[in-house]
Amino acid sequence: MAPRNLMMMMMGHFFSSLVLAGTIGCVTVHRESPALPSPAVVPEQITQTPPNFFHHLEDLAQTEPYEVFVQEWDRQFSKTENQIYLYEGLLLKAETLGRWGNFAEEKALLLDLRERSENRYPSLYERSNLALVAANEGLQEDDEGIALLLQLVKTKPQTASLFYDVEAPAKLSMLYQKLGQTELALKYQRKATNKLAEWIDQGRIDKKNLLPRLYFQMGAVILQSVDKDNFQAQVRTLENSQFYLLKSIELEEPYWSRRARQQLVENYRVLVQFIQTEQKKPFDTFTREEMISRVKMMLNLLSQTNTFSQLRSEQNLHQLTQFFEAKNENEKMLLLIFDQLLKLPQAE
Repeated sequence: MAPRNLMMMMMGHFFSSLVLAGTIGCVTVHRESPALPSPAVVPEQITQTPPNFFHHLEDLAQTEPYEVFVQEWDRQFSKTENQIYLYEGLLLKAETLGRWGNFAEEKALLLDLRERSENRYPSLYERSNLALVAANEGLQEDDEGIALLLQLVKTKPQTASLFYDVEAPAKLSMLYQKLGQTELALKYQRKATNKLAEWIDQGRIDKKNLLPRLYFQMGAVILQSVDKDNFQAQVRTLENSQFYLLKSIELEEPYWSRRARQQLVENYRVLVQFIQTEQKKPFDTFTREEMISRVKMMLNLLSQTNTFSQLRSEQNLHQLTQFFEAKNENEKMLLLIFDQLLKLPQAE
C-alpha cells in the first residue's frame, strides 16, 4: 500500500471519534525575564541556536526544579546580544512556565514575543502563536485560542507554511472537539490530514528532525478539570491526540518522541485517576452503570493504539516499547476496576 494511502487509512481509523489530552501541575513561579531588545538594536544576521543546547535546557525543565532551569537560562541568555538567539530562548522559557502551570506569566511573555517577531521571524512568530494558544488552554480560554487561530488562518501569507496548512487547522480541530463542536472539528481535522499528506508526499518535510516535533505539537493539548459531565468529550478528544503523539513516538527522535510518550502516558493517568477517585465515592445503581460505561470508553481508547504494536515487535523501538508498558499497566488497572464494578448490585 502506498505510504500516503496507509497514513490516510490509519488516520481514518483514529479519527472515527475525536480528541484531547495533556496535563501539568499548577506550581506558580514568578521570575522576571530580561527586557527584550528593540528590533532595531541588533541588525545582525540570523543565527541558528544549536538544537542540542535547547534540548539540554528542556531536559532541565522536565527533571530539575524550576530555579535550576532559570539559573542555567540566565547564564546563557541574560547578556546575549544575538536577538534571534534570545527570542528563541524566551520562547523556550515561556513554554517551560506553562509546563509548571504558570500560564498567566507564560501568556504575557508570549504576547510580547509574538509582537516583536511578527513580520521579522516567521517561524518564531508561528511557534509563539501555537504556544500562546496552549497558554490560553491552560487558562481555560479556549474561545480566545480559537479566535486567534481563525484570524491567523484568515490573514495567512501566500507563501506555503506548515503552520497555516497543518498545525493551525489541527489545533482548531482539537479545540472545537473540546467544545463538543464535532462538525467543525472534523472539517479542520480533514484539512490538516490532507495537507500533511501532501507535504510528506512532496518530500517537503525533514522526517528525521521536523516530523517528530510536528506530530508532537499537533497532538499536544491540555486536559483540564475532568468531571462526570465532560469525561466522554475528553476521551473522544484524546482519540485524535493520541494518533499524532504515537506517530511522534514511533519515529524515535531522542527528544520529541520522548516528550510525546510522556504526555500521552500522563493523559491516560489523568483519566484513569478520575475513574479511581469516582469509584471510591458512595454509589448507587445509576452510578455503577455510568462507571462501567467510562471504563469501557477507556479500554476502547487504549485498544486503538494496537495499530502501532506491530512496529514495536518488528523493530527495536525504545520509546514505543516504554509506551506500551505503561499502556498495558493502565489496561490491567481498568480491567480490575471493571471486574469490581460488575460485582456491585445492579438496577432492579
